[in-house]
Amino acid sequence: MELKDKLLAIEKEQAGVYIGSLKHVPRLLNIGALTGWPVFIQGDPGTGKSSIIRSYFSAFRDLSQFVLSGSRFADKTDLIGYRSLKAYKENDEMVYNVEGTMVTSDLIFLDECLEISEKINKLLYPIMYEREFQNGRERRIADWLMFIGGTNKKFSELSESSGFIDRFILRTFIPNITDADELIKIRQKNRQRRKAGEKYHVIKSINVSREELMQARKDVLDIEIPDIIDDAISNIFIKLNTQGKILSTRRWTDLDLVLQAVSYLNGSTKVTLDSLEILSYVLASSPADLDLIAKTLQMAAFNPIIQLTDLEKKAEDLYSSCKGKSVSDAAQAGIISQAMSELSDIRDKTNEIVSKARQNNCYTSKLQDLVNKIIDIHTMFAAAITLGKPLSGKK
Repeated sequence: MELKDKLLAIEKEQAGVYIGSLKHVPRLLNIGALTGWPVFIQGDPGTGKSSIIRSYFSAFRDLSQFVLSGSRFADKTDLIGYRSLKAYKENDEMVYNVEGTMVTSDLIFLDECLEISEKINKLLYPIMYEREFQNGRERRIADWLMFIGGTNKKFSELSESSGFIDRFILRTFIPNITDADELIKIRQKNRQRRKAGEKYHVIKSINVSREELMQARKDVLDIEIPDIIDDAISNIFIKLNTQGKILSTRRWTDLDLVLQAVSYLNGSTKVTLDSLEILSYVLASSPADLDLIAKTLQMAAFNPIIQLTDLEKKAEDLYSSCKGKSVSDAAQAGIISQAMSELSDIRDKTNEIVSKARQNNCYTSKLQDLVNKIIDIHTMFAAAITLGKPLSGKK
């Protein structure tokens, strides 16, 4: 099984277990795995943050894991180990025995990560974002694959930690369950898990290796980012800035990899406008931002020229496939009827795009030309069917 298929299988398996407010988390974790960007998850105690992350990590069972649930009690030894007395005696050097600590782990999850002391935070910053740490006189590489932080702090308490949170390029916010039907499903899933003797769902049929994940990261870098995506990102940037939503340069520059990772998972060789939806997990700093971000992304993803050009091409293809055919010929009638049905769908979609373009004040003469071509093709099909004559070879 290829790495992409393994990651999609993880998503599918977890989607059958972790539902409701957690249903989007597996995709976010997959993006974190493919990009190496840190992931931040905020939610009240008991919302399932730790459970879904431990479950996800179980699909990487040959990789080393560092999970610290009570991060408020973390000290330097948890991160980089104890000092080596031998090195101190022999070389008068403060070297740490780092094996088995956070800096030598592949997968890292720090729950209650905002409870870490400022002193430990200063040590954590270079490990997390620069992937380096100082060990004696040597600057070492922290070659982790995934870094996930969790917190149950309310957002009113997070402002003083904004610099730390900004280093998490991907972030999501898990609310408590409010739907009674979802609650029943979650209780049923938990009963099944307890009966199996599992604290969290263990993924047993999939095992992702470091080698294949590193190769996938190279493949992600090859995903094309077209000019239209750059234009859309610029528009999003301008609109958010105009509305007072100012984000760090880091977030704007690092989102490219997120879009490429989504396209990789979708099996595409280039980033498309519908991939922009994922950026709500990059650009939102709190749940209060989500509505504004979502609306801005929807507007940026709406490109009527591209959409109508695509519909016009489909209409042209249908026309070419039916030239010279007539509904009076029993063998050809079915082909023309099917084509007419598809053309009617194209006409309906055209009307929706036109309406939206007018609402957004972006209806241009170029759009009108495309609309006219689609209407002409639809009209000629309708006339050929009504008159029972062959579809003309000329438009």
